[in-house]
Order: sequence, then C-alpha cells, then structure tokens
Amino acid sequence: MKHIVFYIFLIFSVTSVFSQKNFIKSFYRGDDGIQYFIKPIVYQSVNKEKLRVDFTLNVINDSVVKIVSNFSSQNNKIKELLIGSSSYIVYKLFDDYETKKIFSRYTFDLKFDDFKKMFSKEPIIINDNKYFLKKSFRKKTNFIKENFIPKLYN
Repeated sequence: MKHIVFYIFLIFSVTSVFSQKNFIKSFYRGDDGIQYFIKPIVYQSVNKEKLRVDFTLNVINDSVVKIVSNFSSQNNKIKELLIGSSSYIVYKLFDDYETKKIFSRYTFDLKFDDFKKMFSKEPIIINDNKYFLKKSFRKKTNFIKENFIPKLYN
C-alpha cells in the first residue's frame, strides 16, 4: 500500500513540474533570436475583478530585446496602468463579444525590470484598483521567476 501511495505522489509531482514548463512556449526566429510566449496569468482585485495577462518576449543571445504584454479586462476605458513606480500607456486592441461578458483587449510594451515585478507580490494598479497575482497562479509564476527569468538579462 505504501508503494502505491508513493507512486501516485511521484506521478502527480512529475506532472506538476512538466505542466509548469507548458506555461512558456518558445519559437525559433532565425537571426531574430527566440520568441517566448507566456500563457495568460490571472491577476485579481479585492472586488474579484480579473485581468488575464500574457507576455511575448523577443530574445537574442539570452538578452531581452522587447517585451509586449497583452491583457483582457471587463473595463473598456483603460488608458494607463502602474507597475511599481512605472506608468504605462495602454492601447486598446479590440472588444471581445464571444462570451457572456464583454472583455476588452489591451497591449503595451513592458520594461524588463517591471516584467520581473509581475511575478512577485507587486500589484498592477488601474484606476486606483490593485490587482494581485491570483493564488492559483503562484506556483506557475514561481517556476517562471526561479527558472526562466534568471537565464535572461537586459
């Protein structure tokens, strides 16, 4: 019986580790280096509003050249956001009417130092609302923070 419990624990542990790796997709771009896509991460405010944020990083020789972040929100009038002490102007891409709720999709270029903050306890601030990393995403973001980001430099 102890062996069965051990094997079940081992299988879930291995599956959990590999599922973290699937959170980041990489694409070879020839002379333009590698493009990494980090699948959406959810941030949530105190009043349960959610932001779904994803990242695209262009990297040449382990050096980050550009980071673009896109996010979805039910707020369709966002003009800027704050990460730490940095203010970013955001651009609305489109409104999504495919679900019961209407979501607006936004984009902005992100500095590497602020990108690193997105995986810590630093909130995203929009119109005085603070959005923190949703608890269920902390394990996935720890993998990014501890294994992916340290291999990059700016």
